[in-house]
Amino acid sequence: MSASDKYTLKPILTEKFAGIIWKIETDEARKQIAVESRDAGSRLVTFSVFDYQTGQVLLKELRTESDWWWSLDRLHDNMLFLHGYLTDNSPEHKGISAIDVHTGTVKWQNFQLALENISAEGLIVYNPMLQPRKLQLASPQTGEIKNSIDIFEPLPRDLVFPDIISDKALLPNFLPENTAGPVSYLKYQDKEIWSFHTVNQQHYSQHLLISQNNTIILQDILAAGIQKLNPEAFFLQKNCLFYIRGNYQEIVSYLL
Repeated sequence: MSASDKYTLKPILTEKFAGIIWKIETDEARKQIAVESRDAGSRLVTFSVFDYQTGQVLLKELRTESDWWWSLDRLHDNMLFLHGYLTDNSPEHKGISAIDVHTGTVKWQNFQLALENISAEGLIVYNPMLQPRKLQLASPQTGEIKNSIDIFEPLPRDLVFPDIISDKALLPNFLPENTAGPVSYLKYQDKEIWSFHTVNQQHYSQHLLISQNNTIILQDILAAGIQKLNPEAFFLQKNCLFYIRGNYQEIVSYLL
């Protein structure tokens, strides 16, 4: 079944990376998305930021000092926040590096604190070496500590992830007969988004499909010739669809 021209969706953002997409963060207020990519062989870590409504590249594969030690934490107020680790073998965070998304310059760093969350008033930070944990409010732009804080309300994060359909009787007839495993499904207004695997000679391919009024308006292959089923492949923020394809090295977004 083919889609008519009036139903055609065009991508706003398509970006490839040298490494594997490791983590994604979004800033709904600024309509920005940040991507951390990693190459384990070369121990190369890079950070990228895009405007997901226009496709504008703000940062592309920015490297930092001591690359492997830093990882993407949050994206907020035109600032990219990275975190370090308490020790080489610990998942606990320690250290904050704040990077301007328009210039790629480090605006400030604090190697003693860690980022707990973000509120409308600013960053919620703490010292991981102190117990019990004491929260403080800090400026996103300078890192300056404003005051201690006991209670805060995190900024809302309107991310929607798909449901899982395991009963094949509930699937539409336009999905291939060789569909294997559970299907990820999400409905947005009059559009339905499907992600599923097909099997052929013991190899899987992962697909993404968007339908509208029982008509397919977008089909894409996310991965081919893979040995096992991949996890869920997409999410929504408001009316923007994001998904990863090309062996986890390309991010794509559409406005629905």
